[in-house]
Amino acid sequence: MAPPHTWTATLTLALLTTSTTAQRQLNSTSFSTCISNSSLTADSFSATIYPDTDSFEYDWIGANSFVGNDTISVIITVASKVVYNDTLDPCLSNAWAYFCPASKGEVAIMTNTITPNGTFEDIPESVFTQPGLEASFEVQMTNSDTGAVVGCLRANLTNGVEGNGASDENAGSSNATTTEGTNGSGSSNESSTSGSGSGGGSGASTAYLNWTLLLKCKGLANDRPSSPSPSPSPSSLLHLRRARRHIAVFLAMIKTPLQMLGRRVTEDTSERSTRVQ
Repeated sequence: MAPPHTWTATLTLALLTTSTTAQRQLNSTSFSTCISNSSLTADSFSATIYPDTDSFEYDWIGANSFVGNDTISVIITVASKVVYNDTLDPCLSNAWAYFCPASKGEVAIMTNTITPNGTFEDIPESVFTQPGLEASFEVQMTNSDTGAVVGCLRANLTNGVEGNGASDENAGSSNATTTEGTNGSGSSNESSTSGSGSGGGSGASTAYLNWTLLLKCKGLANDRPSSPSPSPSPSSLLHLRRARRHIAVFLAMIKTPLQMLGRRVTEDTSERSTRVQ
C-alpha cells in the first residue's frame, strides 16, 4: 500500500490538472464598431468564451439609433474560422426584448449563453497556449425588411498569453467589413439582465437622477495612476473588468425606474400645488 503522502500528492496533482483544464478562456481586450455608421454604439462591450462548458457571456453598455424590425446575430471567429454563428429573434429573447422592434435609446445587456454540446470542440489546443491569437466576438443587427446589416460591434479576444500585442484599452470606432457566415440554429439558451432608456428630454428633468454623473463613476476604473505601479496579472484584470461591467449594468438598469419615479414625483407636486391654489 502506498504511503499516505503519495495519495495526497496524486490527489493534489489531479485537482490541479482539472482546475487548469476548466479555466480555458478567451477574453476580450478591446472593442470597436465594425461597419460604417453603425446603429449600435458602445461605451463598453466585452465577451468571454468558455470552450470547456460550451458557453459564453457578453456585456454591452451603449446605444441604438435604428428603428424597426430586426434580427440579432452573434458570431465568434477564432483563427480565421467561424466557430459560432447564431441568429436570434429579439421577440423570443429575454436579453434582446428591447429590440422587438428596435427603437432609439440607451441599452444595457448582460447575458450568459449555453450553446449545444461540442460547439467549440474544433478549436485547436494551440489557440489557448500560443501568442498572436486572432479572434473576435461580434454582434450584428440586421434590418428584417431589407436584409442589410445596420449595426455591428466587435470585441477582440485574447488567450492571455504574453506576446499577443493586444491592449486592454478600448479601441475607438473603425470601419471594417462584417464577418460572413451561415446563420446558426438558434438553439442556444441564455440567461440575461437588460435595461434601456429612451434618453428623451422632459420638463421634469430637475427631479431626475444625474445619469451622466453616474456613468462617470463607471469610467473612474479606466484612469491610470500617476505613478508607476506593477502590472496586474491577467486574472486581476479580468476580475476588475467584470466588476466594472456589473456596476455599469446595474446603473443602466436603474436609470429608467428612477426617471419614472422622478416624473411621478413632479406630477404629484404639480397636482398638489394646483389643489392649494
